[in-house]
Order: sequence, then C-alpha cells, then structure tokens
Amino acid sequence: MGGAEPGGNLGDVPGMLRGFGRSVAAYLDARLRLAGIEGKEAAGLAAKSGALVASGAGLLFLGYALVVAGAVGLLSGLLGWRWEIVALVLAALHAAAGWLILRSGLRAFGKPMFEASLQEFENDRRWLEGTKPPRRRG
Repeated sequence: MGGAEPGGNLGDVPGMLRGFGRSVAAYLDARLRLAGIEGKEAAGLAAKSGALVASGAGLLFLGYALVVAGAVGLLSGLLGWRWEIVALVLAALHAAAGWLILRSGLRAFGKPMFEASLQEFENDRRWLEGTKPPRRRG
C-alpha cells in the first residue's frame, strides 16, 4: 500500500504533495467561483433595490411637490395673498426646518463613537500593564 500509513512506507512524497496542492487549488477555485456567483447575485439584488428606492423617492418627491403646490393655491385663496407670497413663506418654512434638521444631523458626527468599547480597551491595556483602570461613573 502506497501512502502515509502509521509506521509504513511514505511512498511518493512529492506526488502526495502535488496531489495535496491540486486539491487545495481545486478547493480555492470552487470557493472563488462560488464567491463570484454570490457577488453577481448580490449586485443584481442591490441594483434592483436601488432602482426601487430611487423610484419610490422620486414618486414621494413628486407627490410632496403637488401637495405643496395645492397648499399654495389653497392658502392664497383663504388668506387673500398673492400666490407668490404664499410660496415664498412656505419655502422659508421649509428652509428653516431643513436647516434645523441638518444641524442636528451634523452635530451627531462630532460625537465620538464606541466610547464604551474604547474605554474597555483602555482599561484592558492598563490592566495588562499592571495599573488600575479609572473607576466607572454611573
């Protein structure tokens, strides 16, 4: 029996290594092909989802624009103002609301993320160095 049996003859070691190398190469090739197939499926799904999101956002924007146009007409009739004035007032209200939302969203970027995890890493580092970590507040 050729092969690597316990206590037996090793046989053709270079041939065994070539066979092992071919097996590893075949395994990696199969894995890479599978990753390629899954990547194509994921790209197709992402494209479909992106198209649906874009279409939905476009339709929402169109509907919102029509509601605002209707509100301009309705308010100008109820208030007796020119429609241009009503449109400018609504534009100013939208701009102010957008500015406030943008500021609150940008403020979140200034806050450090993962504070608890970073503090735990610092505590672990101090513990490994033999110093005591600071006491937790809370």
